[in-house]
Amino acid sequence: MNTNIESLYQFTLQQMAAESYFEDASNLSTTDAIKAQLRLGTNRPGYQGGPSDLNEGYPGYTRMTKQQADEFVSKYKIVHQWSDNPNGSRPTPEGDVNTPQLNDEILANTGFSATLIRSLDSGGNPTGEYTLAMRSTEFRSWSDGGDGTRDKWGTDINGLGKSGFALAQLNAMEKYYQWLKDNNKFQNITKLNVTGYSLGGHLATVFTELHQNDLDIPFGQTVTFNGAGRGTFSGVQGSVTATGLKDMIDFFGNVMKNPDSDKNATNSIATHARQTGANGQLGCKQHRPPAGTQRLQAPACQPPHARSMRLTGPKWLGRRMDSAWRVL
Repeated sequence: MNTNIESLYQFTLQQMAAESYFEDASNLSTTDAIKAQLRLGTNRPGYQGGPSDLNEGYPGYTRMTKQQADEFVSKYKIVHQWSDNPNGSRPTPEGDVNTPQLNDEILANTGFSATLIRSLDSGGNPTGEYTLAMRSTEFRSWSDGGDGTRDKWGTDINGLGKSGFALAQLNAMEKYYQWLKDNNKFQNITKLNVTGYSLGGHLATVFTELHQNDLDIPFGQTVTFNGAGRGTFSGVQGSVTATGLKDMIDFFGNVMKNPDSDKNATNSIATHARQTGANGQLGCKQHRPPAGTQRLQAPACQPPHARSMRLTGPKWLGRRMDSAWRVL
């Protein structure tokens, strides 16, 4: 376990950067523009509603001081952030046209956001160490500059609370990770760290279990801040494995694209869902974090209905998918 205060502080700085908004490419165009967004933190510009003498009227208090923003840009480079402003138009498709593109084949419609950050050496030169930081829940409503419909209702309550897994955002996370690799965002990588706060802690935990033993990208360490933890499998599924998690997330994504795809699916999750009926479920229990994952605590989560495996989804193109499908 990492007990080095300075190291943990550096991961905190990187997590705070992931909580900030860099949806507009111009926000990454200059050092001053980056520092301005870091100092705004969890506030989109133009949403001051409080007294001007308190936090400049902004509702979000996760913000960097000037000194912290100066320190961040001297030690780190933001390589990429995938973030979707629900009050704006759909972002422009991005990436190699020969592979699935962000905001086209890979839609920014779940509320998921993550930021890839590269460490710099003392001379300001890029190193091979990267951090993938997962954003927390945006609790405020769309009208107040947040993303509460997709994060709080679609993900936390109808995802984590009912099945123990934020399946829509986990599916987006996996697609984003593959996009980063397809588009050569991990140049000369020697280590990939992962951080996450709250909902982001859930995403970081599952990401670690999925990828900590990958051979193509060396894994570093995972640090979560008050992470939401994750559920587990009950019945014949036994303990959670990387293969089981991947099957579940892939199964969810396939059913989202084609609700009838579960009829012909052959992975273990699909087979289990069809065969067990009333005697089996995708449950939710208190879990142990994977080796190398550091967290504070994880709340208990509520299992789904005893006769169902329920997967929930986000608000998407004006249509609710809270009960996207159910296997009885």
